[in-house]
Amino acid sequence: MPTQKPFVALVGGLASGKSTTGALIAKHLGWSFVTENFEAHPFLQKFYEDPHAYGFETELAFFAIHAHQLNLARDTRPLLTDFSITNNLPYAENVVDPEHFDSLLRIHDALLRHVPEPDLTIFLDVPPDVQLARIKQRGRRIEQSVTLDYLTHLRTKFLEHLKRLRSYSSVSVSAH
Repeated sequence: MPTQKPFVALVGGLASGKSTTGALIAKHLGWSFVTENFEAHPFLQKFYEDPHAYGFETELAFFAIHAHQLNLARDTRPLLTDFSITNNLPYAENVVDPEHFDSLLRIHDALLRHVPEPDLTIFLDVPPDVQLARIKQRGRRIEQSVTLDYLTHLRTKFLEHLKRLRSYSSVSVSAH
């Protein structure tokens, strides 16, 4: 019987170290690593200017971008990513009004029938003040309007979300 090769997703807030950690793990283990293609996002600049006004289309676009990336990597195993469609939900919950969030949830559920889900999700739990310092340090102009309040609420949404997940394994790693 062939051995199932794993699909692992690293998730967390902005500047939590997903890409850096993922690159190190993938290199060490010899796994394929797929990073979030945020550069392809058509609404991200507008989102950072006004998160609540552009939250719905921003998260909808991330669903599409992530689904596309996962479908391209469907047969690639072992696989490590620095994103997960299921873990887009805390980001959406943080900025999308409840009526639109329900629509995103239905789209999310439909997407899960067509894209692979991770066998294991690892949440990189980084204190929001550390995330904010990393955001400032890495200097992406687009992210400079991110606030400590936004990151604090996002972390809360992630922790709530991970408690609700029962369909697959997840672990939380405290990082600084």
